[in-house]
Amino acid sequence: MAQAKGTKAQIGYMVESTFGSMPASPALKLLYFLSESVSEKMNLITSQVIRDNRNPTLPVRGNRDVSGGFRTELAPQLGTLLYFALGAKQSTSVSPYYEHVLKVGDLPSFMLEKGFTDLPRYLLYLGCKMNRLTISCKPEGFQDVNFELLGAYEGQALYYDTQTGNFTAGLTVTGAGGSTGLIKGDNDSSDQGFLTLINPTGDFVAEEALTDSSTGAAVVASTLGYAPIDASYTDPGHTPFDGFQVAVIQEGGSDIACLTAVDLSIENNLDGGNFVLGGGGIRRSIPEGKVRVSGQITALFESMALYTKALQKTETSLKLTYRNGTGAGTAGNEEMEIYVPELVISKDTPIVEGPQGILYRGPFEAYYNDGADASSIKITIKNAESAL
Repeated sequence: MAQAKGTKAQIGYMVESTFGSMPASPALKLLYFLSESVSEKMNLITSQVIRDNRNPTLPVRGNRDVSGGFRTELAPQLGTLLYFALGAKQSTSVSPYYEHVLKVGDLPSFMLEKGFTDLPRYLLYLGCKMNRLTISCKPEGFQDVNFELLGAYEGQALYYDTQTGNFTAGLTVTGAGGSTGLIKGDNDSSDQGFLTLINPTGDFVAEEALTDSSTGAAVVASTLGYAPIDASYTDPGHTPFDGFQVAVIQEGGSDIACLTAVDLSIENNLDGGNFVLGGGGIRRSIPEGKVRVSGQITALFESMALYTKALQKTETSLKLTYRNGTGAGTAGNEEMEIYVPELVISKDTPIVEGPQGILYRGPFEAYYNDGADASSIKITIKNAESAL
């Protein structure tokens, strides 16, 4: 069997209506990414029991830790993922484009499907929430974006047909050949559909009978995890910005020309410790904590202006606007504005690192006090997508 290749990998995503539950009608968006690290890990816990032998005993399983993330490039088609990181959205039709305003709010949960299409095998990640987002703005090349998440569990889809009885989530499904799996969800469509399974034993075989301990009865249509849950992902496109497409950069409401980099971080401080008795090591919930919006500006040290603001703890703001083409909001002419309305820079004296030009590095913390947007950060996107 040939080795799976990264060039053949595929990731799709969509919002969940209920935390940790498979959407009734999967309709995934294609993710353009550079690398990813989303996985489920389960530690093995070894007993320290004493017996008349120095050999270890059989370990037991730890909780399921779904975590990781992915790297990509800043693009106007990232609106849905940015919504996952901020939590509140408002979309408006402003002919001939759509405007999407994202602010801090309650986080939605979402699901991912990761496909190794050349095997083929597909893995599902349910109950995901975005823990951290970082954006690195620089004068040259693509603008780096990193998303980090926590999730509830990893599963696989088992397609069935010729159904004669309904399956029940929480029961174990068994194939005629002895393969088993715990049912987490059933996407039932007439006499066919797919089960979301965890803890599988065996691979199931096409055309073998399937039953659970209740009324569930059908026939396996394809091997476990063999097919995607959405055969045709929506492709939002990918027209990434580069450093030349920064159309507006303002500090304190005025244009500033000396910035060489802006690093921005949004941390949602997710609580990933909600494991319950009888829950099978699955996170029952992943509540978000207080958001932290922070970062650092790097500038040519041309004056004491920024240093003085840091020294005096003067409130300021930061705005970056990226623009494709004309910025009219139509396909190929998108615009994205990243606005931090209230922030203070922490004092960090410029240092002389050598004979070259001196840089000023100013770490900052954003907050909400009395800003009109009632949010510590606001991202506005103009593009051709009707909804995020």
